[in-house]
Amino acid sequence: MSYSQNLKNNHTQANTTTPKTLPPSQTNIGQLWHIIMQSAGEQAPILKRCIAISVLTAVLRGMAFTCFIPLFLAVASRDGGQLLLWAGVMTALIVLSSISDWFSRDYDYKGHAALASDKMRRELGQHLRRIPLQKLYAKRSGELTATIAGNVDDVIQYTMTLALMLIAAVVTPIVVGLLAIAYDWRLGVAILLLFPSILPIYFYVLPRLNANKQRLLGVLSELSAETVEYLQGLPVLKATGSLQDKASRYMQTVKHIEQEQITAMKDETLPNLALTSAVELGVMLIVALGLWLVSQGDIQLMLMAGLLVAVVRFAEPLSTFISMMSVFEMVRSGYARLQALLAIEPLPQRQPIQTPDNFNVHFEQVSFAYENSDNPVQPIHPIQVGQASQANQNTPVLNQLSLDIPANAMTALVGASGCGKTTLIRLLMRYADPQQGSVSIGGVDIRNIEPEQLNHLMAVVFQDVYLFDDTIIANIRMGRQDASDEEVIMAAKSAQCHDFIEQLPDGYQTRVGDIGNNLSGGEKQRLSIARALLKDAPIIILDEPTAALDTHSERAVQKAIDVLVQNKTVIVVAHRLSTIVGAKNIVVLDNGTVAEQGTHQQLLAKQGIYAKLWGLQGQ
Repeated sequence: MSYSQNLKNNHTQANTTTPKTLPPSQTNIGQLWHIIMQSAGEQAPILKRCIAISVLTAVLRGMAFTCFIPLFLAVASRDGGQLLLWAGVMTALIVLSSISDWFSRDYDYKGHAALASDKMRRELGQHLRRIPLQKLYAKRSGELTATIAGNVDDVIQYTMTLALMLIAAVVTPIVVGLLAIAYDWRLGVAILLLFPSILPIYFYVLPRLNANKQRLLGVLSELSAETVEYLQGLPVLKATGSLQDKASRYMQTVKHIEQEQITAMKDETLPNLALTSAVELGVMLIVALGLWLVSQGDIQLMLMAGLLVAVVRFAEPLSTFISMMSVFEMVRSGYARLQALLAIEPLPQRQPIQTPDNFNVHFEQVSFAYENSDNPVQPIHPIQVGQASQANQNTPVLNQLSLDIPANAMTALVGASGCGKTTLIRLLMRYADPQQGSVSIGGVDIRNIEPEQLNHLMAVVFQDVYLFDDTIIANIRMGRQDASDEEVIMAAKSAQCHDFIEQLPDGYQTRVGDIGNNLSGGEKQRLSIARALLKDAPIIILDEPTAALDTHSERAVQKAIDVLVQNKTVIVVAHRLSTIVGAKNIVVLDNGTVAEQGTHQQLLAKQGIYAKLWGLQGQ
């Protein structure tokens, strides 16, 4: 079972406790092992097997290196039989270690690491679907890109390489030390103490290494976010004359990375030098001890020579691993970032699962406050993760709000900016759950409706349409993936966009470009309505889809909307009051509560907030 599935199962009941994730500096080897195996998923048994074989490889190499001692002793005694014997043993051990080394690399060589990376990306993609949008919006899209596209490869592709280096650096000296005890216990113990003596130095410099990697990963994520924002915002930047300012900010981020890299290099030089020097000093101390024992006549010179060769052989991989400690810290930090993203709880699924049999919407004493921001009023947008801001946790956007939205009728939400219109719609779409109260459809609390089912109940036409860089027919078919070409074309005709599609070079196979940039605003809007028509959901949400259109496009879009909303529960977030004069129910929101409610004429007669807004727009 995958890591995110475990999380999902653990939180199917209403539970708002956030799981504690350790920062990289507090992730010990045991926790790191657990995260690595979870990240490997179905490839974990193969990864464990390869690691076990690599341990065997290190043991065989340690035994082969130790053969230098009896080999040199045989040379000293001019014993040809012993010389051939130990030369044969060493050769056999080296051959066996080479074979096992080959099999220990199956995780990389046979594509299992690539499969693990693919699985991790898929799991992250699935998990993003379950993450509350309130949590998702708190992250810039470029930061998510850096985590999903960058960290996954950085950590998984390096995992086996670093594991092999670590095992060779730890296991081989231990094997040599244990076998050396059979020849001289003092030299054997000295070798066994070599690696543990380095650990205090490593743990002393670890915080500095980790801090450098954390800062570097942070600025790299910042660069990714700035790059995405810069590229997506180029048309606006050019139109507003802000291109130079934004380019300067982008270059400042690049400069910041350069400075952090230089700082990291400088800060890591002394720790790496200290660790490498500690290894070399340890080898020198072993040599000094051996020479002293030779001078005292306690051991033979050739024994010392053989042991020296063995020590030099395992000192090389130990030094190599130490030089890669910064990469090790990068991988550990990367795994911690993936863990932190996967540890974000999905919204709780209440039991029992229920399905509404009618589609009136009810808000019951709903109170809601956003997390960690200052501005509650941003347009609903389905894609621009990280662009929507939120209100301060201590300032409720909705305050004990109760509201009935009848089925098969149009209800319009109006009010000044920040009154709670967008938040109300977001809660219905389960962007987040209210801190108090409930939202229900057909008498069923939406927390008892499966997320996929809840999505099927609603079709949303946004003011800012997002189209994917795919064909027109594929963008419309997103409304219902199993729709036939004929059904897609019928929806396009109903949405008043069939004619302009037919005039395009490749018709329905024309690619719309990044975010639909190859189409006009009115054309994109009609495609989004075609998508909603194809979905045929019982609840329609309109975020003032004609607000930014010219007269000709507005008329075409309005005709499409008239078809879309027939016999549906329709909720309109209205900015231009002239577009909702005919609504059966107009709800005026003010400071997170329902201030007024009624038809257009009834509200004008009250001479309240709605009448003032109507007068201002008329002026």
